[in-house]
Amino acid sequence: MKFQFSYIIFVILLFIGCSKRASKEADDLSVPEFEFSETSTETSIIPKEEAYKILVIQKLNALLDEKQLIATHPKFKITSEAENIIGNTTDTLISKIEFINSFQAVSDSVQSVKTKIIYPTAIDTILTIIKTSTTTIDGKPLKTTQVYFERLKTKGKNNN
Repeated sequence: MKFQFSYIIFVILLFIGCSKRASKEADDLSVPEFEFSETSTETSIIPKEEAYKILVIQKLNALLDEKQLIATHPKFKITSEAENIIGNTTDTLISKIEFINSFQAVSDSVQSVKTKIIYPTAIDTILTIIKTSTTTIDGKPLKTTQVYFERLKTKGKNNN
């Protein structure tokens, strides 16, 4: 019994001694402190026309995806503007787009521009309408941009 008691005290003293030694060693280690601060934020500014091109390509690709979904899964009852905007092209990807003329202001927040869509096997022209608005959320202004498309009206033999 006496042996067990002395053994327990020895183990306790060993743990206490080791813990004090470990804390002294930790104090002796001088680790330099680093302070992280964000000094600059990296932003890339692209011209407004390039930003609009990116938005237009994203929206047209979404319409192409809708058209392909409707064609491959006719059971879906999706009403899509894709057929009216994309037309009869069988292409599933856009090579590039070009704005034919400069942006025309329809109102303070709406602009329109004729857009040439270049597919791998065809070229199409549509009217792109870009609507911008600013909303304040938590005291910070947030600019939103929406893109719409319309088919250009062509003059036929009966239309003058």
